[in-house]
Amino acid sequence: MRHREEYGSPRERMHNKQQLKMDMESAIASMSTLELVEKLNDAGVPCGPINDIGEGFDNPQAEFLRMQLPAPHPDLGRSI
Repeated sequence: MRHREEYGSPRERMHNKQQLKMDMESAIASMSTLELVEKLNDAGVPCGPINDIGEGFDNPQAEFLRMQLPAPHPDLGRSI
């Protein structure tokens, strides 16, 4: 895509942003999150995955930091 004339400058990308968005979505649709993050990092783009709440807690860093604590629940008893 970077060699396409309609995306050759910031101004052109802004002018064609709807098409650029569709082209980008099409280009990354078959990639896993890990694959996309690795490709972007390899290209010098700092990034990381955006996790949902379950993925956020299913993470060694969250476990190490003890970010998940048990809490009392009126119907369920003690839960996390």
